Amino acid sequence: MNYRGGRRLNSDVCSIIIGNSFYNKMNKKALIDYKIFCFNGEIDSVMVCTGREKGHPDFYFYDRNWNRLYYQHENLEKQESIPRPSCFDEMLSLASILCKGFTHIRVDLFEVDGNIYFGELTFFDSSGFDTEISYKTDLMWGSKMKLLI
Repeated sequence: MNYRGGRRLNSDVCSIIIGNSFYNKMNKKALIDYKIFCFNGEIDSVMVCTGREKGHPDFYFYDRNWNRLYYQHENLEKQESIPRPSCFDEMLSLASILCKGFTHIRVDLFEVDGNIYFGELTFFDSSGFDTEISYKTDLMWGSKMKLLI
């Protein structure tokens, strides 16, 4: 039995990689990844991932109005900000549809030349072991989950 990332739920699912045909070969930069965190069918925040081509991405958090949030350990937070994508409202609209009915889900999207591309839906951010998120953020996100037990 294969437990990828410690998750039994999708350990037997066959992964398919379509390929990143939008990788910018001219300047060797990976796509910017927009990870939209949702709780109880509502959008909470967006994690923007840049610089994957360096081997470890930089992360920036924003609320749905594109105000900067500081959810990581202080020493990991970058000073610069990321420009709001032109199609951000449409990204939020898509994520709000996809997150309905879930206690927690993350909707991953990409933007290329003003077009939105779907990445994945995930229930287990970093398998629940993200060491870059602050303890305060972990507690805050946990408090937002309305579990039906």
